[in-house]
Amino acid sequence: MPSWLGTVAVLAHLVIALFHGVAHTELGVELNRWQKIYAAVVIVAAPLVAAGLLWTRHARLGLIVAGSVYGWLSHLRCLLSLCCSLC
Repeated sequence: MPSWLGTVAVLAHLVIALFHGVAHTELGVELNRWQKIYAAVVIVAAPLVAAGLLWTRHARLGLIVAGSVYGWLSHLRCLLSLCCSLC
């Protein structure tokens, strides 16, 4: 994938995430601390880091990092939800 195309995809993702966050605020949908950290890392930071890496010699690493962070944290979130529902 060309670096510019990946960067455009990340920027489009961030615009959508921004509108989504504004919708949460307008509708009074609050996030707890874990959800805020998750959103900051997975939804905002990981794509930005990956987009930055696309412009370096570590472009493949950028793709791996973005996918791995999302996958790992998604599974962790599911495990934590399961553990908390059993309590």
